[in-house]
Amino acid sequence: QVRPYTRTTAKQQLAAIGKGPPAMPAGADWSADALDCVLRLLRPEPAERASASEVLEHPWLVKHAATGSAPRTSSAACALAHFSRLDGLAQLANESLAFSMPPAELEQLRATFESIDKDCSGTLSIDEVRSVLAKQGVSDVDAERIFARADTSHNGVVDYVEFTAAMLALRQTPPTEEAMRSAFVVLDANGDGVIAYDEIIAVLGEGGFDKRQLGGGEQQSLDFEAFKRLLQLRRSALSVNLASDSCS
Repeated sequence: QVRPYTRTTAKQQLAAIGKGPPAMPAGADWSADALDCVLRLLRPEPAERASASEVLEHPWLVKHAATGSAPRTSSAACALAHFSRLDGLAQLANESLAFSMPPAELEQLRATFESIDKDCSGTLSIDEVRSVLAKQGVSDVDAERIFARADTSHNGVVDYVEFTAAMLALRQTPPTEEAMRSAFVVLDANGDGVIAYDEIIAVLGEGGFDKRQLGGGEQQSLDFEAFKRLLQLRRSALSVNLASDSCS
């Protein structure tokens, strides 16, 4: 069998491509639809080769897209609602923790995000978030409030980082010590081992969090152990009843 990618020069690769069609691996248990889809992509003549839009409409892809796991947009709506109730410090901590999730979970969240992002802009608009929340019985007024609170960067959209931070509510396992330490380091701007009031204000601005969460007395700061306790408390606040998908 001639494989173009084993050739070392572009001329040799083109010559190998022109000798198609390729032979399928011996013993491969491919369905007729799967084989047809692949062969349509490997036709040497560009005019005969399936375009991207044609491949997306191929029966094999359509069938498997329909039977795949559906994005959990209802749970996403509830997670956004719960996330909006957190103060700025807890939201920021979740953003720092978000990408400690395993790649497989992040891939699922990306699929959910893209199913909500109808205009494929890479961000969620107020209309897109309102549409998802409305399916869970959330009023337009409440949807606008939730959107404003979930938009932690205040740029008029909910980006993927903000969305992923909210979706931590869907996790069944708590963050690891390493993940919490990484989030702590992000917030501890001067590296002195505590998150001080001034450091939080520099990120969130005045009113971005409840000052009473900081350590008492004049110091008004969080060391790592206090920060862990904060995350543990806020984890329970973020919990979503996935069985009922209730946003109440």
